[in-house]
Amino acid sequence: MKLGKSILLFATGVIALAISAFTVASCVRPAAEIAVTGVTVSQPSLSLEEGETATISYTVQPKDATTPDVSFSSSDTSVATVSNTGIVTAVAPGTATITVKTKDGGFTATVTITVKAKTVAVTGISLDKTELTLKSGEKATLTATVTPANATDKSVTWISSDPPVAAIDNGEILAGKPGTATITVKTKDGGKTATCKVTVESGDVAVTGVSLDKTELTLKSGEKATLTATVTPEDATDKTVTWTTSDAAVVAVDKGEVLAGKPGKATITVKTNDGGKTATCSITVEAATVAVTGVSLDKTELSLTEGGSATLKATVTPEDATDKTVSWKSSDSAVATVDENGKVTAVKAGSATITVTTKDGSKTATCKVTVTAATVAVTGVSLDKTELSLTEGGSATLKATVTPEDATNKTVSWKSSDSAVATVDESGKVTAVKAGSATITVTTKDGGKTATCKVTVTATSVDLKAVYVNSTDYINFSNVLHFKNGSNYRGVVNEFLIVPWNTTHNQLLQDSDESHYSCSSSNTSRAGVKVESLGSRCAFCVKVGTDEPTSQSSSFCDLEFTYKGNGATVTKKVRLVIAHSKAVSAFDYDMFTYNGSSQGTIGDTYTYTLKSPSDASFIRLFTEFKGSPSHYSVADNADMASYSWSSSNTSVVYITAKTLETGDTPYPELSFTGTGTSNVKYTYTDYWGNSLVKNIKFTVSK
Repeated sequence: MKLGKSILLFATGVIALAISAFTVASCVRPAAEIAVTGVTVSQPSLSLEEGETATISYTVQPKDATTPDVSFSSSDTSVATVSNTGIVTAVAPGTATITVKTKDGGFTATVTITVKAKTVAVTGISLDKTELTLKSGEKATLTATVTPANATDKSVTWISSDPPVAAIDNGEILAGKPGTATITVKTKDGGKTATCKVTVESGDVAVTGVSLDKTELTLKSGEKATLTATVTPEDATDKTVTWTTSDAAVVAVDKGEVLAGKPGKATITVKTNDGGKTATCSITVEAATVAVTGVSLDKTELSLTEGGSATLKATVTPEDATDKTVSWKSSDSAVATVDENGKVTAVKAGSATITVTTKDGSKTATCKVTVTAATVAVTGVSLDKTELSLTEGGSATLKATVTPEDATNKTVSWKSSDSAVATVDESGKVTAVKAGSATITVTTKDGGKTATCKVTVTATSVDLKAVYVNSTDYINFSNVLHFKNGSNYRGVVNEFLIVPWNTTHNQLLQDSDESHYSCSSSNTSRAGVKVESLGSRCAFCVKVGTDEPTSQSSSFCDLEFTYKGNGATVTKKVRLVIAHSKAVSAFDYDMFTYNGSSQGTIGDTYTYTLKSPSDASFIRLFTEFKGSPSHYSVADNADMASYSWSSSNTSVVYITAKTLETGDTPYPELSFTGTGTSNVKYTYTDYWGNSLVKNIKFTVSK
């Protein structure tokens, strides 16, 4: 419907309505007394501090009531008082209710008054000490006094200029290393400060103990060793110690270094100069050992088949060597292993070197081991799944198990009976391509053994979503979208996106093939559409024209989007309804009227005077975007929004449902058919549930 065109609708007895509220000079009569119907306040609640005042703002309905006088009262005058002119004075903390009451009809409205105590500001702060001397490790407490004593916010913070020297926690000082630091206390209210200079001196730290790194030790005659003493605490002032031996002939000691003498036992004692703390180490001295000079193996080469074994024999020289302990090692334990007794076990085909090493002297000998393969034939293969269900684009990996476990050649190959439905790679990963069924077969290289899995692929479900509130919200829509001219939803004014959505996996569909996308607009100058590439995907881009809508026909266009891909086809036809850039939003609404010759607005009441008993003048009601400077009806038809209206007295106001064109926005046409009053209710609800509800009282007289 376009209201910019001249529309003349006349019928017998129909009179055009004038802007002067349809008054007719020849029908003027003396004014009757108008009764008060209610009273409202502009602010239902107020918050004041003690001593503050405020004036109650109220409105008596109707505005032209004959007796608009009111009175005021307070529910608790100890909290708040009110004058006969509505001036409220805060008395003391608490809550009181101020009531406005009309003289005519006794209608009331209330305002809740909350009175808060008056804030007392901080004026200063002081400390009980301005200088303080402590020794390292000592503690002391500072006391802060905030003035005045009745200050509202007495909270403070503490700061140390050098925490390693003097740390502060809620007024408690802990002395650290020697030095000076300034402790500052600061009020939260007003930022008032006070300081204390703290000097930290070093103090003597007593020894509490001593320990040795070894408490037992065995040496050969002539050997040396070093004992390390640790005095505690770490920062003890005097950490000097003395060393003594219980038998100098067995073990001598000098500043922790011990020298083994004759065989026997002796105790080494360390003693601190401060406190006489002691620790000991028991030392056993044995006779000097016979060193190892070499080692040999009974075999220098060895041949085995996989799974076979043989034991090598090591001979340490000289025969009377004190320590004949040896260790064994394989250069490649994947080919051949060796245990602590020299037993060699063949693992797989290849070669490895077995080395024996003496503990004393690290003398070595080697044996080259050659392992030949022992073939184990494949007897079968199985899969962890015999049936598999996937949606288009989904994937899963099948696991093949070749038997026996020790089969020599466990290589397998994979094949799909229909790669157009499902593919499989060399690792058994199955990927669903399109709806249907296929059989995945695994085959062993040795013996050609097989196992199969039936794969069923179901189609992916696809829908379209709008991205026009911000760049991360994907919004469901049906057949209408509202858009405010001048909006910037994606970094570009008057642009937004429509994207395909994988509803099966509830995620954005990644499809970069532009041939899968098609779109059209009924009015490209109002809103153009195109397919836009976004790297790994595409989207429909809607570009709304910047011309301001001035009529219903210039405020919308019909768009169509089709996506064909991923085995699915989805088409959506949507009406794009455009709000003026000065509208509050694309989801806030108001009402305007049309009387056959002019547009206007309407309040909660409407008065009309009939020229004659047969007068049947009309007025039409339309929904518009709130705040729009141009009156035009929101272009939602009955399939896109909900419209309803009613009249409480059809003999006074009769409502007829109208549309200017088939499928156009419905609207009510109100005909004034008799004198009296009727309450008309008009409701419009958009596709997101936002509503405009108007209740209008019509009064019709002769």
